[in-house]
Amino acid sequence: MKLDVERLEKVSELLKILAHPVRLQILFSLGYEKKEKCVCELLAETGVSQSNLSQHLSILKLAGLVKDRRQGNMVFYSLASNDLVKRLLDVLKPEFVLTEE
Repeated sequence: MKLDVERLEKVSELLKILAHPVRLQILFSLGYEKKEKCVCELLAETGVSQSNLSQHLSILKLAGLVKDRRQGNMVFYSLASNDLVKRLLDVLKPEFVLTEE
């Protein structure tokens, strides 16, 4: 079996990014409800400080996993089009989602 080393490296980098619980929580929040959320909503859901959330969102945005939209002084985030991440979230969902709201 011959593996695509370049693809393996990309997936490995993606998994490193997903390895942090706050980043995974952000992605689940955005992907599960399939809608954009303002920073204030993500702050309430994650319970982290604004500076900490900002760092995690920057990492996710730099990796192309989330996108942002500014409206006045508010910033809204949504899941970027990334089929691999969406498939991973679908696979992991039963492990983390406690209730269907």
